[in-house]
Amino acid sequence: MKIQDEEPLNNEQEKPKGDEKNAPETPEEKREREKREKRERKKEVERERKKERRKRFVGMNYSFLFFIGIGFLAIYFFTESWHKTAVASLWALAALASGAFAGLLFGIQRVRPDETSKTEINNNLAEVSDWLTKIIVGVGLIELSSLPGYIHKAAQPLAICLGPECGLAVAVAIIIFYSVTGFLIGFLDYRIFLAILIKDSDQEVSNLAKIAAEKGKEAGEKVVRDNAPQLQQFAAEKGKEAGEKVVRDIAPQLQQNVQQNLELTQKAFAKITTQVLAWQQIAEEALKSTDQQHKEEALQKLQNARMDLPTSRILAILVGRLLQALQRTEESIAVLIETLAERRKMNLTPDDDDAALLYNLSCYENRKSEILPPAESEKLKESAWEKLKKSCKLDPHNKGEATSDADLQTLFKPGVRDVASL
Repeated sequence: MKIQDEEPLNNEQEKPKGDEKNAPETPEEKREREKREKRERKKEVERERKKERRKRFVGMNYSFLFFIGIGFLAIYFFTESWHKTAVASLWALAALASGAFAGLLFGIQRVRPDETSKTEINNNLAEVSDWLTKIIVGVGLIELSSLPGYIHKAAQPLAICLGPECGLAVAVAIIIFYSVTGFLIGFLDYRIFLAILIKDSDQEVSNLAKIAAEKGKEAGEKVVRDNAPQLQQFAAEKGKEAGEKVVRDIAPQLQQNVQQNLELTQKAFAKITTQVLAWQQIAEEALKSTDQQHKEEALQKLQNARMDLPTSRILAILVGRLLQALQRTEESIAVLIETLAERRKMNLTPDDDDAALLYNLSCYENRKSEILPPAESEKLKESAWEKLKKSCKLDPHNKGEATSDADLQTLFKPGVRDVASL
């Protein structure tokens, strides 16, 4: 019985393995596979490039070694003893090393860092090479005419060692041949092989940094996705606790500030109310008085107040009335227009104050039109009518007042400017 029971269990256990092999790839697995394949192809191409570069490098250096070997053979056949051969060989190697160092200095190029990479490339050697190259070229150009003399002087010790017969010629040839050959080796080896090797190394470091950043970003996103509900709940709880704590801590201060602001507002309102009553009293007393000097003094006081409050409706209307009493209609119109302009400049939304200013302005313009010639009078009446329409639109109560206002009776014209069109 046990064997019969175990067989179906084994078959059931084998099925998932087959299902796993035949299961379709998820989008995430497909992206990962494509990334791996792309990296492998890129690595394969890079390996082929490196092999080809290495072949060229080896072939070129074999050519240089061939010519260097010919030079050493010439030294060997020219010299009479092993002692002289060793000395000449050391001079040749010194010239070769000096030329290679100079070629390296001229071959070093500044590496521009990748803007997308966060790793910095050290260009100190390139800067030193740049300075030394400029110095060598500058001094060389200045002393170019003296160069043969310097070579002759440098070759004298080796010429003495090699012997008087052709010794100087061979010494100069060794210095020039091995210096030039060393320069070419240093310059070409660096530009063709070493520079690319250094660049590849820097690029590899940069790529590793990018891969690490991508992996870190993916891991961070996965952590956030997996723990998003818990994080949201935690953040909500902490935010609620912090908010309640802030409210508890600052509630007394807020209550005190509100109380202080309320008291300040009440005091300011009381002060403004008192000031407005004072302005109205000044204007009413001046309007009742028959003394022109009294009216002028009251007007001056209210004008001074307008300098501090250029958008005040009450001050503008009181000043306009005093000017009307002094038969200065033009100035009363100018005061109201100026006040409306100041309110627009302060970006104040048109309201009942604007309606009152427009209403008074319409009255003053209609008064002025009574003393003008017919054509000018009609034009000014149209302007007054437009201002009255705007006033009634802002404050519909002005429509009822306009029908009974003595200053506006001559403004109405049946069929043209009637109450229904307001």
